Amino acid sequence: MTHEHRRTATAIYTRISADTDGNSLGVARQEAEMRQVYESKGLDVVAVFTDNDVSASAYSKKTRRSGYAKLLEAIKANEVDVVAVWDLDRLCRRPAEQEQFYLLADAAGMGRIVTRGEDYNLAESLVLPRVKAAIAAEEGRKQSARLKAKHRQLVEAGQPNGGPRPFGLTDIKRRQDGTSYRDIEPVEADALRAAAEAVLSGTTLHAVLRDWTARGIKPTGGAVWTHKKLSRILQSEYTTGRRKGYKATWPAIVDDETFRLLGGLFASRVTGTAHQKSLLSGIARCSLCGHGMVSRGRDWKQSHSSSYRCPGDRGGCGHVSINGDGLDADIAARVLSAVDAGQRPAVEDDHSEAAKAEAELAKLETVKANLLAMVGSGDLDLDSFKTAKQTNDRRMSELGAIIAKDAERAATKRVRAQALDMRAQWEQLDTEQRRQLILAIVEKVTVEPGIRGRNTYDMDRVTVSYR
Repeated sequence: MTHEHRRTATAIYTRISADTDGNSLGVARQEAEMRQVYESKGLDVVAVFTDNDVSASAYSKKTRRSGYAKLLEAIKANEVDVVAVWDLDRLCRRPAEQEQFYLLADAAGMGRIVTRGEDYNLAESLVLPRVKAAIAAEEGRKQSARLKAKHRQLVEAGQPNGGPRPFGLTDIKRRQDGTSYRDIEPVEADALRAAAEAVLSGTTLHAVLRDWTARGIKPTGGAVWTHKKLSRILQSEYTTGRRKGYKATWPAIVDDETFRLLGGLFASRVTGTAHQKSLLSGIARCSLCGHGMVSRGRDWKQSHSSSYRCPGDRGGCGHVSINGDGLDADIAARVLSAVDAGQRPAVEDDHSEAAKAEAELAKLETVKANLLAMVGSGDLDLDSFKTAKQTNDRRMSELGAIIAKDAERAATKRVRAQALDMRAQWEQLDTEQRRQLILAIVEKVTVEPGIRGRNTYDMDRVTVSYR
């Protein structure tokens, strides 16, 4: 029996880069066509390995191929004599990966690759498959460059480039000249504006999402709301009518100042994402070690009162505790009295330092992009790139802190401006809103150790420092 008609154990490998419908019809067609061809050559198909919707390009992020990995394992185990593929570029598109495949095949004694139109004997010559791999790699590079150029053009024109519909905007629409754009989705956009103002006025993400859930406002895509998702939307540039710094073809939902303040608040973690059940957890601090005190809830075996304690199991000294109900009522009374007495120092409106930081940060963003381009082109070696990037990133972090602090002060001023009305509203506020009001007025609450044997609340143990 000639080499062409000797029956051999054959593994079919199928792969398609993009399966937009998710029905795997592309790889199914490859397998069906290949079976007809390969069975006519006297090959026994013993296994089929598939990677659907996975690229083999060096220029794609989708490079994890489980089917390909299983094929390699079968070759190593000497279970495969021939690998059958629709075309060579289905197997490998990177020359380096192809060479690794040849080395593995040679070590395992697997010396044949069959495609629709070619029968490669790897023991005789690798010239043709190597040339085809080089051509495929170059085509992949050109395709990647074309896609990057297309996306860059869309960015500079401010046009959307597909993807999920952003919350607050409509699906992509087309003008007669072919340009794409989005419109405002009025219900979602109004909710987003209200949420931005609410967060800047002291409302937490938890409270916003609770309100949205009650009103039936859902995220795009049909998923459920999370604090992280809402935080990401509130900090997304698209809400300002821009895309990567360029004016977009959709209207702004929030103004630039609101967006800047939100960014600063989230950067400084003023808003928080956790639902605080106690009024003063983390705000009240132990006088002995400075650690934030936590609520231990109500201990029904000992008393009907909650307590705040310095947590010895979380890094505190564990030596200071105080009646929780008494502290809550005391601090609420002091804060509201301070509001009535006008004990709210004015916050300066000078944003010059933050403006300088923002200008420098924009320049460093350009530097960061240039560094990446230089290392990609080979003009900068990897060690120099790492050193330069670390220096650049450190300065960007310092500037971000300056901008965040300025935004925090501006947001605090908003809360203080509304504080005069808080005495009438206090009973209607939830715990998160009350905490934000206290944080806007109070620098810290310090609790001194108690006197042994005295179990009643002692306000003399508590010192309040106002902002």
